[in-house]
Amino acid sequence: MRLLASHFLRSRTGLESPGIEAIQLTLAPALFGACTLLYAGVPNPLLPPLLAAAVVTLAWILGALRFRSSPTWGITLLSVCTACFSALVVWRFKEQPTLAFVLLGLSIFHLGWVWQETQCSAPIKHWRTTLSVSVRDSAITCLVLWFVLGILRLLDKALWFRLLMSANLVVIGFTLALLYLDRRSPKKSVYTKVAAIALAALVGFETYVATPFGHWLVLLVPLFAFWVHLQTKEKTVRGVLESILVRPQLAIVLFFASLSFLGALFLLVPEAATGDRVSGLDAAFTAVSAVCVTGLIVLDTPVDFSYFGQGVILFLIQVGGLGIMALSSIAAFILGRRLSIRQEDLVAGAAGYQQRSEIRSLLRDILLVTFAFEGIGTVLLSIGFSLDGTPWMESIWPALFTSISAFCNAGFALFSDSLVGYQGNKLVLHTVGLLIVVGGLSPGFLLALFRLRAERAARLQLKAAGVMTVGLLCLGFILILSLEWSNALAGMSFVDRLGNAWFQSVTTRTAGFNSISMTALRPATLYVMMALMFVGGSPGGTAGGIKTTTLFVLVAAVLGAFRGEGRIQVFGRRLSPKNVYKAAAVATAGLLVGFVTLVGVSLTQDLEPLSAIFETVSALGTVGLSVGATTTLDQVGKIIIMFCMFAGRIGPITVFLLLARPDKREPWELPEEEIVVT
Repeated sequence: MRLLASHFLRSRTGLESPGIEAIQLTLAPALFGACTLLYAGVPNPLLPPLLAAAVVTLAWILGALRFRSSPTWGITLLSVCTACFSALVVWRFKEQPTLAFVLLGLSIFHLGWVWQETQCSAPIKHWRTTLSVSVRDSAITCLVLWFVLGILRLLDKALWFRLLMSANLVVIGFTLALLYLDRRSPKKSVYTKVAAIALAALVGFETYVATPFGHWLVLLVPLFAFWVHLQTKEKTVRGVLESILVRPQLAIVLFFASLSFLGALFLLVPEAATGDRVSGLDAAFTAVSAVCVTGLIVLDTPVDFSYFGQGVILFLIQVGGLGIMALSSIAAFILGRRLSIRQEDLVAGAAGYQQRSEIRSLLRDILLVTFAFEGIGTVLLSIGFSLDGTPWMESIWPALFTSISAFCNAGFALFSDSLVGYQGNKLVLHTVGLLIVVGGLSPGFLLALFRLRAERAARLQLKAAGVMTVGLLCLGFILILSLEWSNALAGMSFVDRLGNAWFQSVTTRTAGFNSISMTALRPATLYVMMALMFVGGSPGGTAGGIKTTTLFVLVAAVLGAFRGEGRIQVFGRRLSPKNVYKAAAVATAGLLVGFVTLVGVSLTQDLEPLSAIFETVSALGTVGLSVGATTTLDQVGKIIIMFCMFAGRIGPITVFLLLARPDKREPWELPEEEIVVT
């Protein structure tokens, strides 16, 4: 054990990322259990199942230990083991494509991550063991493994139980080994060792008797490890936040993932439901949908959730809508000082703001604008609901919920048919529509407009967002009105037809409310809506999609290419090639994520092609409109859509930045050459 621990990690000083060696070694027992189960059914095996699983696992461990000192050997062994595991998965689960798809996806992701890690890090010849860093990485890998096991439990309970037993044993043993090797804190080591032994016995007992409480008890292991880490290294919350904020992409992912996880835990509380307790997967789906301000639901919000559950959803919508700006505000308050340049870049980028000066005042103004619009919207919606016969006091809660949901572009409603029952209420529709537009543009956009009097001209950022927003709203209005005039809009008055067509154009791009039945729309209208959903809102706003400015840059580049211009010029300004590269990367990443999700949904779900495409685009654009397919998803389908919503919220480009190699500055420039692209 001492030898294993001495080779466990390379030395680190921050909390930027868990060591890949830690993850490989922690997953080794799970790999052994999985290979044993998968290999057991192979006809005429060359080796007994236990021996074959042991060979693959030992090769895996050796590859992890040699990953830094000898990258070629390490990556080769890990790749061969992953290929063997994938082959067993394909053969064993050929009759269960859903499970095979999930396991193969995890294998491909793991292999890509391992190969990327070899490109980003230089080989390390000398190993040094640092207790605090080792405990930190052990805790992170335990959390990752716990999440994976939770998914596997939903698919195969027998496999879940075997993997959980192996994982618990290795985590407990490794944590005890780390504490045993601690020679720097003799006074604290006795207490930590006693606590670790007691925790190990408790977790082992719960695992043996296989009670549901044992699964949640595993979370105490990483929490305890983090506590030991803070005690041994004297690292405070300030240091943790600083280390996370130096990597904006990691901060964004951790913020939304942590918020989704906590939200799911609160929704699992019996008091959050009106009847039976919500299942774990449905709670996770609802939490991710709320945090990512999507609005896709598998449960009826006003029927299945109590006031407490609705309050949890509303809190997740509000914090998730403000997004990374909320994280930055909390960090600035805790740090108690001016943010660094990197942290200011993070906040400015999240707010759609290009200048780093006066970031704290910008955050304050954004919060004031947000709460002001939500407050005004609550009052107007209360009046609108009251005019439809709802008592004044009973209309306050749905008005507040709808106002925040509309401003954050979430699409959650406290009415089972969304706003179909208010399609003739002009005050409700136009209030919600205004909140959606303002939230989609971002409060930072409004603040910049207010400052135009003090500036000579509007920045190109404002012009691009404004022009594309107005253009898309008008285009969507005209197309929906013309396509549905004698269909879904039939039976309404002339004014109501105009109002509902306009409302659907507004909500389709960002929010997900609907005032007309989605199942009554023509296929052509659904295609128009999918195009609007893919674009989404503006940078810094609460909407998803590839953003209006991305479309603006791409359209400008296409028009410039048609005119034969070497440089892209718009509104008296010249766009840099870097802007075009970023726009192309964002759009391509969005299409790729959508394509992968669509393949997964089509492979695992029995849906019509149009319904599958619509649900995928709605999840990717964090819109939340549905033609009724969301409620028919099975467990694997819900997991796939959850991934798509999460990727759509944090931005497809962020997913790829997490796996991209660092930028390299070459000491020379290569010769330029053109290729034929026609």
